[in-house]
Amino acid sequence: MTFNKFLRPGLFIIFLLISIYGFSQKGESDIVKLKNGSEIKGKIILEDTEKIEIQTYDKSIWVFTHDEIESKTIIPVKTKNKSIAANGPRFVNLSSIGLLIGRSFGSNFNSFSSPTEASLSLHTFNGIQVTRGFGIGAGFGIDGYQTMVMMPLTLQVTGDIAPTKITPFYVAALGHGMVWLKNDGETVYKGGTTYEIGGGLKVYTGASHHAFTFYLGYKSQKMSTNYSGWGWGNSGNVTDSYTMNRTNFRIGFAF
Repeated sequence: MTFNKFLRPGLFIIFLLISIYGFSQKGESDIVKLKNGSEIKGKIILEDTEKIEIQTYDKSIWVFTHDEIESKTIIPVKTKNKSIAANGPRFVNLSSIGLLIGRSFGSNFNSFSSPTEASLSLHTFNGIQVTRGFGIGAGFGIDGYQTMVMMPLTLQVTGDIAPTKITPFYVAALGHGMVWLKNDGETVYKGGTTYEIGGGLKVYTGASHHAFTFYLGYKSQKMSTNYSGWGWGNSGNVTDSYTMNRTNFRIGFAF
């Protein structure tokens, strides 16, 4: 239930980003203006001495003779939203800064009784981009939480969805988060499994592999504490386990 509570808004924003991407693609289109005043926008797929065929974004194909056409505007291929970032193995880096927003639950409380937290997150990924749609490597981060700082080390896959300058991309990561916090007296803090899924938009700059990234994901981090000593009239070892579920907003740069 907690997973769905944080994941659904995240998926909605991801779909919104993809929709924005789609509209950005429609912004550059061939235009055929007819003598009756109508304009047809799409992609000219055929032109000969007798007619022009233009395909609109709903996949409809319109055919007009030259006598029906007042003018036409053809967007050159080199100005369309084509990325020249090529396929093929290459080193890739994604670095970003963002916010972790959400709640925690554990053995002594549930997610509804814990406050909503917002904290800083830094993350970097280094790996090999095998193809445009698939890269693999190691991710490292510093994540703040209410009472501690975690350092996750993950195996991560990522890739672009489209071969364009503005493209959706995805991220999936699985690994272990270490507690960056010294033992507090008789309490020992231990890290645990962490995973993350998400995506966003990548905006390439110029003719290079450099890009700005806008990311939204869902992150889960487990950890535990072990207390040994006297407390509240009892002695012995007390172990508590916790799971921190967060929506992760990040902006960054890739190359």
